[in-house]
Amino acid sequence: MHRARHTSVFAVTTGALAKGSNAAAVPKQFTAPAGRGVRCASLDGAVRRLSPLDAADRIVSTMLIVDNCEHVLAGAGR
Repeated sequence: MHRARHTSVFAVTTGALAKGSNAAAVPKQFTAPAGRGVRCASLDGAVRRLSPLDAADRIVSTMLIVDNCEHVLAGAGR
């Protein structure tokens, strides 16, 4: 029998960033409440929040939606 799992979904928008924003500016959107991000103090904290472990120390699936990032692809890709 297959049991349904809950998948956490996080959304971040980079629409407020200037075109070509660098790799330092983009991660701030992932941690800033204004960016509707994961609201953590650091990018490392955001990564941990997006990669939670279950009771067996397996990473639980999460989904990250990055909206409006085509104008900052170089920074977002990093």
